[in-house]
Amino acid sequence: MGVETMIVSSIVQGAMAYGQGQSNASSIRSAGKIAQMQSDFQSELLETRKTEILAQGDVEAYERQQQLKQMLGSQKVAFAAQGIEVEGDLGYDLAEDAKRTSDADVKAIKNNAWKQSMGIEMDQADLALQSQYNNIQAESRANDAYSKGVSGAIQGGVNAFSTFSKNPGAFRSGSKSIPTKNKSYTSNYKKGSLTERLA
Repeated sequence: MGVETMIVSSIVQGAMAYGQGQSNASSIRSAGKIAQMQSDFQSELLETRKTEILAQGDVEAYERQQQLKQMLGSQKVAFAAQGIEVEGDLGYDLAEDAKRTSDADVKAIKNNAWKQSMGIEMDQADLALQSQYNNIQAESRANDAYSKGVSGAIQGGVNAFSTFSKNPGAFRSGSKSIPTKNKSYTSNYKKGSLTERLA
């Protein structure tokens, strides 16, 4: 392999290494952005699920309150049908018992919904932490790939310069310069008119 070819090859290899480093870094960052988009989408799904659970808890709590009111009304009707007065102390006791039962059931329903929503929030926190870790890792790999490309380019330049330094005449013209010998010419001018000198 000629010296000129070696120099050009080193330069080309350096350029290719730099280009490959840029390409790898870009690919890694693109993959990281896609992963971030997927993570964000999953987080949005979890947020939607959490909202649905809390809303469903409110609905169930309201329905339970309505059921207990209906049950209380049915009890009063049943007592009245048997001739039992339900507007006095007995009615008060029935209402208070229904209220305690209703409050306990509603609290249990809402607590259950809250626990489920807290579980989802923990999943969201884990997802965000994992996403942050993945982003750091992706950026680190991208920087590493780019640095390798730069190192390859520098190494190619160093190799080319080293080869050129050892062979400084590699790119000089092959033609030999023709030395010119300085000759001195003496002109003797005769005195006289211009016409006489041209004659």
